[in-house]
Amino acid sequence: MRHPTAFRSPFKTARQVRELNEQHLAEGHYSKPMPDGRTTRKQAFEAGRRLLRGGDARINLRCIYRWKLASYIRRFEWVRSFPNHVPHHDLVKAVSCARKAARHPADEKSVRAALEAFDHIRSVGVRVASAFLTAMNPRSFTVTDVRAYRALGQKDFRGGIGEYLDYLKFCRGDAARLPVTLGNYDRALWQLGGRRTKRKPCH
Repeated sequence: MRHPTAFRSPFKTARQVRELNEQHLAEGHYSKPMPDGRTTRKQAFEAGRRLLRGGDARINLRCIYRWKLASYIRRFEWVRSFPNHVPHHDLVKAVSCARKAARHPADEKSVRAALEAFDHIRSVGVRVASAFLTAMNPRSFTVTDVRAYRALGQKDFRGGIGEYLDYLKFCRGDAARLPVTLGNYDRALWQLGGRRTKRKPCH
């Protein structure tokens, strides 16, 4: 039996979250123009809204994919070409499941079905699936990221659907405790995790 992943909140007050968000926005991570075909968080979330309303699946998934995998886009052709290689049937199924999950985020069965559908597509996986769902409904979903994991006391995401559901449940609960929006909580984790990465000594 799989044991739930244990996370530790780094925040005592909502003020800590607000301050990290202010730093995040001041550094331009949300909307600063990106080179080399990469997209910003703002562009990715706009694509998510279009996707939820029935917009073109390939165009909008490509935008979100390039945001999530921005650090790989200059090194790997498969990042730039996604989702050209994905069969139409697989895309339609995954997006259909994602729309249902985005509209009913408390329904774990629907969320799991969306994650499974995206995980079935080559070059996606659960991490990227979390970005698709977050872009479509940032009030109810969050992106799994190594920086956020470090902020919560974990080394890295191991890739399972069950682990993402643990992560999502924890983030939703901790954001409600403070209370702050899940989007602000997500950005604060990313910002804090980046600080902790910089503090690590070189070997």
